[in-house]
Amino acid sequence: MVWIQNYFSEGERLFPGKKNVLTLSLSAIILRSHLLIEDLPGMGKTTLIHYLAKAFDFDFKRIQGTSDLLPADITGINIFHPGEQKFQFKPGPIFSELLLMDELNRAPAKTQGALLQAMEEKTVVVDGNNYQLPEHFCVMATQNPSTQRGTYTLPESQLDRFLYRFPMGYPDKKAEIDILKNETRRSLIQKMSSLSSVKDLDLAFVDVQKIHVADKVADYIWRLLDDSRKDVALIPLSPRCGIDIVKSSKCIAYLNQRDHVLPDDVQEIFPYVSNHRLAPDSFDKGFEAAHLILSRVSIL
Repeated sequence: MVWIQNYFSEGERLFPGKKNVLTLSLSAIILRSHLLIEDLPGMGKTTLIHYLAKAFDFDFKRIQGTSDLLPADITGINIFHPGEQKFQFKPGPIFSELLLMDELNRAPAKTQGALLQAMEEKTVVVDGNNYQLPEHFCVMATQNPSTQRGTYTLPESQLDRFLYRFPMGYPDKKAEIDILKNETRRSLIQKMSSLSSVKDLDLAFVDVQKIHVADKVADYIWRLLDDSRKDVALIPLSPRCGIDIVKSSKCIAYLNQRDHVLPDDVQEIFPYVSNHRLAPDSFDKGFEAAHLILSRVSIL
């Protein structure tokens, strides 16, 4: 899997010390799922998504979240042509393979809701007409911490559509000095050639489905879900979350070149799959809650 090695080697050159972030991002892309990056402005969230778009040569669109953003600005509108006496649909930026929804929580609730059906069903409905989105459509959204001004809380139903929520985190001293001294990462990404193709992602998607999940591992995942349902301080995890844990664990096993899931795979991805479902308001609270559950539930 040379393309995977190239993805990580180039990614770690641009984002040193961020292999975990690169792993989660690649996993979401292989699984044709959505991810949410929550962190302070200027941490490299948008730059990471530009790297993903370039690495896989995706049809890429970007939407900037603002307080006056309308649903039609995302989905598109029907425009009347007087000469032909008919309406013609003008697709919005959602019709792409990789959609960057920048600062999602700065957009009002009605506009956030315009993404819901698209994220779940890969279909857009405008004036009663259904329009199919590309097979590899995925939303990579960023959001600012809820403590910052001008943000709107994302509803639980929308957060549940995201496979992962994670922060970028600060770079270490050496990496940050390199960022300060050298050419910007965005300009380096623009000079890149694609590292892989959609065909490689399709093959990886098929191979991930073949990864074996033993009965004991499935039972361990169920007990993690069940523990969340017994804690009145937490939002209980749904069966959909359990399905996401299984497929994410399979993808981690695949990236580690194994044909079966280990409990270690489950423990690695569980905090990122569950944190936004356990505590929607804050990654830190959700991450802490996820680790509390992991500490309470034994593997055997």
